[in-house]
Amino acid sequence: MKRLLFVLVFWMGAYPAAAQIEIEAAPSETVELMFVMMSLTGASQFNPPHVLPEYKDFVDSWFAGHKNHSAIRFIVKTVFKERTDMVLPATIGVNSDIQNGEFVYTGNYYGWSEKTKERFEEEVNKFYNDTNFRAFWERARDNLYPSITRTFNNVIVPKLNSEWLDRFVPVEEKINYGLTLSLLSGAYNFGAVRSGVPNPVIGIWDMELISNPTEKTLEIYLPLTVHEYLHAFCNPLIDKYYSELKRPGEVIFPKIARQMSRAHYGEWRIVLYESLVRASEIAFMKSDDFLSQFAESGIERNRRMGFYWIGELADLMSEYEASRDRYPTLDDFMPRIIDLYNEMAYR
Repeated sequence: MKRLLFVLVFWMGAYPAAAQIEIEAAPSETVELMFVMMSLTGASQFNPPHVLPEYKDFVDSWFAGHKNHSAIRFIVKTVFKERTDMVLPATIGVNSDIQNGEFVYTGNYYGWSEKTKERFEEEVNKFYNDTNFRAFWERARDNLYPSITRTFNNVIVPKLNSEWLDRFVPVEEKINYGLTLSLLSGAYNFGAVRSGVPNPVIGIWDMELISNPTEKTLEIYLPLTVHEYLHAFCNPLIDKYYSELKRPGEVIFPKIARQMSRAHYGEWRIVLYESLVRASEIAFMKSDDFLSQFAESGIERNRRMGFYWIGELADLMSEYEASRDRYPTLDDFMPRIIDLYNEMAYR
Protein backbone atom coordinates (compact mmCIF):
# COMPACT_ATOMS: atom_id res chain seq x y z
CA MET A 1 0.00 0.00 0.00
CA LYS A 2 1.28 3.48 -0.86
CA ARG A 3 2.46 5.33 2.23
CA LEU A 4 2.33 8.99 3.13
CA LEU A 5 5.79 9.77 1.78
CA PHE A 6 4.91 8.33 -1.61
CA VAL A 7 1.76 10.41 -1.84
CA LEU A 8 3.58 13.59 -0.94
CA VAL A 9 6.26 12.98 -3.57
CA PHE A 10 3.85 11.69 -6.20
CA TRP A 11 1.51 14.66 -5.96
CA MET A 12 4.08 17.40 -5.53
CA GLY A 13 3.44 20.11 -8.10
CA ALA A 14 0.21 18.62 -9.41
CA TYR A 15 -1.79 21.70 -8.45
CA PRO A 16 -1.05 25.43 -8.45
CA ALA A 17 -0.36 26.86 -5.02
CA ALA A 18 -3.21 28.86 -3.51
CA ALA A 19 -2.11 32.47 -3.27
CA GLN A 20 -5.24 34.05 -1.79
CA ILE A 21 -6.97 31.60 0.56
CA GLU A 22 -5.25 29.69 3.32
CA ILE A 23 -6.83 26.68 5.04
CA GLU A 24 -5.66 24.87 8.15
CA ALA A 25 -7.53 21.79 9.33
CA ALA A 26 -7.96 21.15 13.06
CA PRO A 27 -10.32 19.41 15.47
CA SER A 28 -12.55 21.58 17.65
CA GLU A 29 -13.41 21.14 21.31
CA THR A 30 -16.72 22.99 20.95
CA VAL A 31 -17.78 21.02 17.86
CA GLU A 32 -17.09 17.74 19.65
CA LEU A 33 -18.89 19.04 22.75
CA MET A 34 -21.99 19.76 20.70
CA PHE A 35 -21.87 16.38 18.95
CA VAL A 36 -21.55 14.61 22.32
CA MET A 37 -24.46 16.52 23.84
CA MET A 38 -26.76 16.15 20.83
CA SER A 39 -25.99 12.43 20.58
CA LEU A 40 -27.00 11.95 24.23
CA THR A 41 -30.53 13.10 23.34
CA GLY A 42 -30.93 9.82 21.43
CA ALA A 43 -32.13 11.61 18.26
CA SER A 44 -31.13 9.51 15.25
CA GLN A 45 -29.92 12.47 13.18
CA PHE A 46 -27.31 13.22 15.84
CA ASN A 47 -26.04 9.66 16.02
CA PRO A 48 -24.40 9.35 12.59
CA PRO A 49 -23.39 6.07 10.99
CA HIS A 50 -19.82 4.80 10.83
CA VAL A 51 -18.40 6.50 13.91
CA LEU A 52 -15.19 4.60 14.61
CA PRO A 53 -16.14 1.81 17.07
CA GLU A 54 -13.22 2.49 19.41
CA TYR A 55 -14.08 6.17 19.59
CA LYS A 56 -17.79 5.49 20.10
CA ASP A 57 -16.95 3.11 22.95
CA PHE A 58 -14.73 5.80 24.49
CA VAL A 59 -17.50 8.42 24.24
CA ASP A 60 -20.22 6.06 25.50
CA SER A 61 -18.20 4.97 28.54
CA TRP A 62 -17.19 8.53 29.49
CA PHE A 63 -20.71 10.01 29.27
CA ALA A 64 -22.81 6.96 30.21
CA GLY A 65 -24.04 8.50 33.46
CA HIS A 66 -25.04 11.86 31.95
CA LYS A 67 -27.86 11.06 29.51
CA ASN A 68 -30.37 12.62 31.90
CA HIS A 69 -28.27 15.70 32.63
CA SER A 70 -30.25 18.94 32.90
CA ALA A 71 -28.41 20.26 29.82
CA ILE A 72 -29.63 17.33 27.72
CA ARG A 73 -33.20 17.82 28.97
CA PHE A 74 -32.97 21.53 28.14
CA ILE A 75 -31.83 20.77 24.58
CA VAL A 76 -34.74 18.36 24.04
CA LYS A 77 -37.39 20.62 25.58
CA THR A 78 -36.21 24.00 24.31
CA VAL A 79 -33.61 23.82 21.51
CA PHE A 80 -35.37 21.01 19.62
CA LYS A 81 -38.61 22.99 19.56
CA GLU A 82 -36.91 25.49 17.29
CA ARG A 83 -34.53 23.33 15.25
CA THR A 84 -33.64 19.67 14.86
CA ASP A 85 -31.83 19.67 11.52
CA MET A 86 -28.64 17.62 11.23
CA VAL A 87 -26.35 20.64 10.92
CA LEU A 88 -27.33 21.95 14.38
CA PRO A 89 -24.32 20.68 16.42
CA ALA A 90 -21.85 21.61 13.67
CA THR A 91 -23.26 25.14 13.29
CA ILE A 92 -23.37 25.85 17.02
CA GLY A 93 -19.98 24.20 17.53
CA VAL A 94 -18.08 26.27 14.97
CA ASN A 95 -19.73 29.44 16.29
CA SER A 96 -18.62 28.81 19.87
CA ASP A 97 -15.42 29.08 21.89
CA ILE A 98 -13.98 28.05 25.22
CA GLN A 99 -12.92 31.31 26.86
CA ASN A 100 -11.20 31.20 30.24
CA GLY A 101 -12.47 27.68 30.76
CA GLU A 102 -16.09 28.50 29.91
CA PHE A 103 -18.25 27.70 26.90
CA VAL A 104 -19.41 30.80 25.02
CA TYR A 105 -21.82 30.71 22.10
CA THR A 106 -20.25 33.54 20.08
CA GLY A 107 -22.89 33.54 17.33
CA ASN A 108 -26.64 33.21 17.25
CA TYR A 109 -27.31 31.51 13.93
CA TYR A 110 -30.81 30.37 14.93
CA GLY A 111 -31.95 33.73 16.27
CA TRP A 112 -32.63 32.63 19.83
CA SER A 113 -33.86 35.14 22.39
CA GLU A 114 -31.19 36.44 24.74
CA LYS A 115 -32.84 34.49 27.55
CA THR A 116 -32.65 31.21 25.62
CA LYS A 117 -29.05 31.86 24.60
CA GLU A 118 -27.99 32.63 28.18
CA ARG A 119 -29.75 29.53 29.52
CA PHE A 120 -28.17 27.40 26.82
CA GLU A 121 -24.68 28.63 27.72
CA GLU A 122 -25.42 28.06 31.41
CA GLU A 123 -26.57 24.47 30.84
CA VAL A 124 -23.69 23.64 28.49
CA ASN A 125 -21.21 24.92 31.07
CA LYS A 126 -22.82 22.76 33.76
CA PHE A 127 -22.45 19.75 31.46
CA TYR A 128 -18.88 20.76 30.59
CA ASN A 129 -17.90 20.85 34.25
CA ASP A 130 -20.01 17.93 35.53
CA THR A 131 -18.61 15.54 32.92
CA ASN A 132 -15.01 16.81 33.16
CA PHE A 133 -15.27 17.37 29.42
CA ARG A 134 -11.91 19.10 29.23
CA ALA A 135 -10.13 15.93 30.34
CA PHE A 136 -12.12 13.88 27.82
CA TRP A 137 -11.21 16.32 25.05
CA GLU A 138 -7.52 16.45 25.90
CA ARG A 139 -7.32 12.67 25.74
CA ALA A 140 -9.13 12.53 22.38
CA ARG A 141 -7.21 15.48 20.95
CA ASP A 142 -3.78 14.24 21.98
CA ASN A 143 -4.22 10.52 21.26
CA LEU A 144 -6.59 10.31 18.28
CA TYR A 145 -6.46 13.52 16.27
CA PRO A 146 -2.75 14.20 15.56
CA SER A 147 -2.45 11.72 12.66
CA ILE A 148 -5.77 12.90 11.20
CA THR A 149 -4.71 16.53 11.36
CA ARG A 150 -1.32 15.78 9.79
CA THR A 151 -2.85 13.95 6.85
CA PHE A 152 -5.32 16.75 6.13
CA ASN A 153 -2.77 19.54 6.40
CA ASN A 154 0.08 17.72 4.63
CA VAL A 155 -1.77 15.72 1.97
CA ILE A 156 -5.35 16.92 1.41
CA VAL A 157 -5.36 20.68 2.06
CA PRO A 158 -2.37 21.40 -0.27
CA LYS A 159 -4.31 19.75 -3.11
CA LEU A 160 -7.63 21.52 -2.54
CA ASN A 161 -6.83 24.03 -5.27
CA SER A 162 -8.43 26.87 -3.34
CA GLU A 163 -7.57 29.18 -6.25
CA TRP A 164 -10.30 27.39 -8.19
CA LEU A 165 -12.73 27.93 -5.32
CA ASP A 166 -11.87 31.61 -5.17
CA ARG A 167 -12.39 31.98 -8.92
CA PHE A 168 -15.64 30.01 -8.92
CA VAL A 169 -17.20 31.91 -6.02
CA PRO A 170 -15.06 35.03 -5.55
CA VAL A 171 -15.22 36.98 -2.32
CA GLU A 172 -14.39 40.65 -1.96
CA GLU A 173 -11.85 40.18 0.81
CA LYS A 174 -9.30 37.40 0.89
CA ILE A 175 -9.77 35.49 4.13
CA ASN A 176 -8.63 32.29 5.78
CA TYR A 177 -11.20 29.51 5.76
CA GLY A 178 -11.77 27.20 8.68
CA LEU A 179 -11.83 23.40 8.37
CA THR A 180 -12.91 21.33 11.36
CA LEU A 181 -12.28 17.58 11.66
CA SER A 182 -14.60 15.44 13.79
CA LEU A 183 -14.52 11.76 14.66
CA LEU A 184 -17.97 11.96 16.21
CA SER A 185 -19.43 13.30 12.97
CA GLY A 186 -18.83 9.85 11.48
CA ALA A 187 -19.96 9.67 7.86
CA TYR A 188 -21.70 13.06 8.02
CA ASN A 189 -20.17 16.30 6.72
CA PHE A 190 -21.50 19.83 7.09
CA GLY A 191 -21.00 23.08 5.19
CA ALA A 192 -20.98 25.21 8.34
CA VAL A 193 -20.11 28.92 8.45
CA ARG A 194 -18.48 30.89 11.28
CA SER A 195 -19.27 34.60 11.33
CA GLY A 196 -19.76 34.60 7.57
CA VAL A 197 -16.56 32.63 6.87
CA PRO A 198 -16.79 29.07 5.47
CA ASN A 199 -15.89 26.52 8.15
CA PRO A 200 -16.96 23.02 7.08
CA VAL A 201 -17.03 20.11 9.50
CA ILE A 202 -15.60 16.95 7.93
CA GLY A 203 -16.36 13.56 9.48
CA ILE A 204 -13.65 10.92 9.82
CA TRP A 205 -15.10 7.43 9.36
CA ASP A 206 -12.21 5.36 8.00
CA MET A 207 -8.84 5.61 9.72
CA GLU A 208 -7.19 3.46 7.05
CA LEU A 209 -7.85 6.19 4.49
CA ILE A 210 -6.27 8.72 6.83
CA SER A 211 -3.44 6.74 8.41
CA ASN A 212 -2.16 5.41 5.08
CA PRO A 213 -3.20 8.05 2.51
CA THR A 214 -3.33 6.93 -1.09
CA GLU A 215 -4.94 8.15 -4.30
CA LYS A 216 -8.23 6.83 -2.85
CA THR A 217 -7.90 9.26 0.07
CA LEU A 218 -7.62 12.17 -2.35
CA GLU A 219 -10.40 10.83 -4.58
CA ILE A 220 -12.79 10.85 -1.61
CA TYR A 221 -11.74 13.82 0.52
CA LEU A 222 -10.83 16.43 -2.12
CA PRO A 223 -14.28 16.72 -3.77
CA LEU A 224 -16.02 16.13 -0.43
CA THR A 225 -14.22 19.06 1.21
CA VAL A 226 -14.81 21.37 -1.77
CA HIS A 227 -18.46 20.26 -1.69
CA GLU A 228 -18.83 21.46 1.91
CA TYR A 229 -17.09 24.77 1.18
CA LEU A 230 -19.47 25.36 -1.71
CA HIS A 231 -22.51 25.17 0.58
CA ALA A 232 -21.47 28.48 2.12
CA PHE A 233 -21.92 30.16 -1.28
CA CYS A 234 -24.61 28.09 -3.02
CA ASN A 235 -27.19 27.86 -0.23
CA PRO A 236 -27.60 31.65 0.10
CA LEU A 237 -28.21 31.90 -3.66
CA ILE A 238 -31.02 29.34 -3.51
CA ASP A 239 -32.48 31.35 -0.62
CA LYS A 240 -32.08 34.62 -2.52
CA TYR A 241 -34.03 33.26 -5.51
CA TYR A 242 -36.54 31.34 -3.41
CA SER A 243 -39.62 32.82 -5.13
CA GLU A 244 -38.31 32.00 -8.62
CA LEU A 245 -37.29 28.45 -7.65
CA LYS A 246 -40.28 27.54 -5.50
CA ARG A 247 -42.58 26.46 -8.31
CA PRO A 248 -40.16 24.19 -10.19
CA GLY A 249 -38.81 22.89 -6.87
CA GLU A 250 -42.28 21.88 -5.72
CA VAL A 251 -42.94 20.13 -9.03
CA ILE A 252 -39.64 18.23 -9.07
CA PHE A 253 -39.43 17.19 -5.42
CA PRO A 254 -42.40 14.76 -5.23
CA LYS A 255 -40.87 12.75 -8.09
CA ILE A 256 -37.76 12.02 -6.04
CA ALA A 257 -38.97 12.45 -2.44
CA ARG A 258 -38.54 8.78 -1.50
CA GLN A 259 -34.96 8.65 -2.77
CA MET A 260 -34.08 11.97 -1.14
CA SER A 261 -35.50 10.93 2.22
CA ARG A 262 -32.75 8.31 2.47
CA ALA A 263 -30.20 11.13 2.57
CA HIS A 264 -32.37 13.23 4.95
CA TYR A 265 -33.20 15.75 2.21
CA GLY A 266 -36.79 16.30 3.22
CA GLU A 267 -37.83 19.36 1.21
CA TRP A 268 -37.31 20.85 -2.22
CA ARG A 269 -35.09 23.70 -1.02
CA ILE A 270 -32.59 21.30 0.56
CA VAL A 271 -32.55 19.30 -2.66
CA LEU A 272 -31.76 22.45 -4.64
CA TYR A 273 -29.00 23.37 -2.18
CA GLU A 274 -27.46 19.96 -2.74
CA SER A 275 -28.06 20.03 -6.47
CA LEU A 276 -26.23 23.31 -7.07
CA VAL A 277 -23.38 22.26 -4.78
CA ARG A 278 -23.03 18.82 -6.40
CA ALA A 279 -23.06 20.22 -9.94
CA SER A 280 -20.42 22.78 -8.93
CA GLU A 281 -18.38 20.01 -7.30
CA ILE A 282 -18.46 18.08 -10.59
CA ALA A 283 -17.31 21.20 -12.43
CA PHE A 284 -14.40 21.32 -9.99
CA MET A 285 -13.60 17.67 -10.66
CA LYS A 286 -13.69 18.20 -14.43
CA SER A 287 -11.24 21.09 -14.16
CA ASP A 288 -8.79 19.11 -12.03
CA ASP A 289 -6.00 17.03 -13.56
CA PHE A 290 -6.40 14.18 -11.07
CA LEU A 291 -10.14 14.24 -10.27
CA SER A 292 -11.33 14.63 -13.87
CA GLN A 293 -11.13 10.84 -14.32
CA PHE A 294 -13.84 10.45 -11.64
CA ALA A 295 -16.24 13.15 -12.88
CA GLU A 296 -18.47 10.87 -14.96
CA SER A 297 -18.78 8.30 -12.19
CA GLY A 298 -19.69 11.19 -9.88
CA ILE A 299 -22.48 12.23 -12.23
CA GLU A 300 -23.80 8.67 -12.37
CA ARG A 301 -23.68 8.29 -8.58
CA ASN A 302 -25.73 11.47 -8.18
CA ARG A 303 -28.26 10.31 -10.77
CA ARG A 304 -28.77 7.09 -8.82
CA MET A 305 -29.44 9.18 -5.71
CA GLY A 306 -32.25 10.98 -7.55
CA PHE A 307 -30.50 14.04 -8.98
CA TYR A 308 -31.45 12.98 -12.50
CA TRP A 309 -30.67 16.44 -13.93
CA ILE A 310 -27.16 16.62 -12.49
CA GLY A 311 -25.35 16.12 -15.82
CA GLU A 312 -27.11 19.04 -17.45
CA LEU A 313 -26.57 21.27 -14.44
CA ALA A 314 -22.88 20.29 -14.26
CA ASP A 315 -22.52 21.23 -17.94
CA LEU A 316 -24.11 24.56 -17.11
CA MET A 317 -21.59 25.08 -14.31
CA SER A 318 -18.76 24.39 -16.72
CA GLU A 319 -20.27 26.96 -19.09
CA TYR A 320 -20.30 29.44 -16.20
CA GLU A 321 -16.61 28.77 -15.62
CA ALA A 322 -15.85 29.42 -19.29
CA SER A 323 -17.92 32.63 -19.48
CA ARG A 324 -16.72 34.69 -16.56
CA ASP A 325 -16.39 37.80 -18.69
CA ARG A 326 -20.17 37.67 -19.10
CA TYR A 327 -20.97 36.23 -15.64
CA PRO A 328 -18.49 37.64 -13.09
CA THR A 329 -20.20 35.82 -10.18
CA LEU A 330 -22.42 32.80 -9.67
CA ASP A 331 -25.19 35.20 -8.66
CA ASP A 332 -25.04 36.71 -12.15
CA PHE A 333 -25.48 33.22 -13.59
CA MET A 334 -28.51 32.25 -11.48
CA PRO A 335 -31.11 33.18 -14.16
CA ARG A 336 -29.63 30.44 -16.37
CA ILE A 337 -29.96 27.94 -13.52
CA ILE A 338 -33.55 29.01 -12.84
CA ASP A 339 -34.36 28.54 -16.54
CA LEU A 340 -32.98 24.99 -16.42
CA TYR A 341 -35.12 24.09 -13.40
CA ASN A 342 -38.24 25.47 -15.05
CA GLU A 343 -37.47 23.45 -18.16
CA MET A 344 -36.87 20.28 -16.08
CA ALA A 345 -40.05 20.69 -14.05
CA TYR A 346 -42.33 20.67 -17.07
CA ARG A 347 -40.75 18.12 -19.37
